[in-house]
Amino acid sequence: MNAAGSLFFNPARSLERAFKPLKDNRIPPIGFSRSHNNYDTVKVVGNAQYDADYTNGSGNDHIMYAIPVSILNGPVKIKAALHYETVPESWLEDLFKHSDKDDDINRFKTMYNQMKNKSFTLAQDSMQLNITGIQTNYNRLFYIYPNPSSGKIHFKPTNETYKFSIYSSNGSCIKKGLIKATENELELGLPSGNYLFVVESSDTRYVNKLVVKK
Repeated sequence: MNAAGSLFFNPARSLERAFKPLKDNRIPPIGFSRSHNNYDTVKVVGNAQYDADYTNGSGNDHIMYAIPVSILNGPVKIKAALHYETVPESWLEDLFKHSDKDDDINRFKTMYNQMKNKSFTLAQDSMQLNITGIQTNYNRLFYIYPNPSSGKIHFKPTNETYKFSIYSSNGSCIKKGLIKATENELELGLPSGNYLFVVESSDTRYVNKLVVKK
């Protein structure tokens, strides 16, 4: 922060003008120790210093995201990506203000602006979650039997046509269809495994865990 200005409203990205650091959340390397003699020069700053997982010297950190299931209407796919940026553009704003007065800064600014990829995706992954806490019913309208099943399931017939979906253990929807009125059995044709059998009407979702053994 700028020592001459407000501690909270005048951030400085130049070390020469810094009053005190607000945070440094770069992941410490393997072997990092808060008891090392030089810790004061490389110390963790900000809320990360209270994260035991972050400062245990493992060289990695775990981040947990909580998703409110109340806003979801069914299965959701979550994507995560790790991006790397050598120098954040916001950190160069102060430097580039002097580009018209310094040839080295001007050359660097020109090269930076010519870069097509200023950030890179190092890793990415995704997963699909099945939300089973929405209007879940295991023992009324769509109580399925036998369970475990050899592939054919039975249920109490109804007077309405319903949609059904079947999800594998990794969250992929592998089968969809209709359950017609008065119908009371389905031949699923599934290999052995654990599944979620989801039945939907216009305003209700019934979810059953299904085990297929052959």
